[in-house]
Amino acid sequence: MPKLVYLFVGMLFFSTLSAQSLEGTNAIKVAEQRMEATVYPNPAINDLTLEISHGEGRTYQFVIYNILGSAIKSYEIDTRVTGKLDTKITYLKKGVYLYRILDESGKTLTTRRLMVIRP
Repeated sequence: MPKLVYLFVGMLFFSTLSAQSLEGTNAIKVAEQRMEATVYPNPAINDLTLEISHGEGRTYQFVIYNILGSAIKSYEIDTRVTGKLDTKITYLKKGVYLYRILDESGKTLTTRRLMVIRP
């Protein structure tokens, strides 16, 4: 029987095998092999950081979409080199965006909302 992990606001835990949101909470239910991803700050102003841990030896895609679902920018994170992506997002206007993290095979591991604010 797989061990389940629950995590609340601030970090995303998910598995290459399964990940599902728990109804009415900010938690994600995780089984067996897991990968942790933290995207911060959110809401963001000019900079955005993605940190991946427990996903060593793999490559992930981090893709930002506009609210209509059109891809705006894609980044590749190779955990063999570093599990961290620091990027400027000044090219994004103030508003709501979506981001998606995909594994090496192109399978979507998670899709979440990103808020961009400007002072």
